[in-house]
Amino acid sequence: MSLQNTYAHTLDNDIFNNNLIQDMYRRHPNLRKTLAANNKATSLAGIIDYIIDNIGNNITLEDLEDVSGKSKFDICRLFNQVYNITPMRWIWRVRLTLAKEIIQISPNWSLTDICYACGFSSLPHFSRCFTKTYNIPPLKYRKAVSQERENEPPRTMQNMSFDIIFGKQRHLFSRHVLLDNIQNLCN
Repeated sequence: MSLQNTYAHTLDNDIFNNNLIQDMYRRHPNLRKTLAANNKATSLAGIIDYIIDNIGNNITLEDLEDVSGKSKFDICRLFNQVYNITPMRWIWRVRLTLAKEIIQISPNWSLTDICYACGFSSLPHFSRCFTKTYNIPPLKYRKAVSQERENEPPRTMQNMSFDIIFGKQRHLFSRHVLLDNIQNLCN
């Protein structure tokens, strides 16, 4: 990777992260006041950026500790105060939300590919987590989505999937998954 590509990627991430935070504040106007009052937004921003950038990798509390400069205890306390959930449970929900979105828009991806792309260590573990959360196994969910999609022209769905995952809308996809997950946790 050239220096120019690295700079462009870094700049692209900075713009994305900025837009993500602005969208989060727009969707949750009271969140800004709550977080700004006790400086939690600054503490969580770097952690959330790291999680989103590395969602396909194994993320540990030690990784979050290294990124934030805070202790594991402080990170857990911060997530519990803001989201009423542990950081690892929050990551788990983001991964499941992302997996559900990928199943909906990418019918050609195998469940194994989706499992690993979302950071799960094995297909059985992914299937158990998905079933526990959504009360339907991922394969049955895929079939249900596929049946709903039968009336849509396949080319349109394929183009939409490509644009969202790889094209000009790729940042919207990640931002959408994160913001919906935050909204579900805040309600």
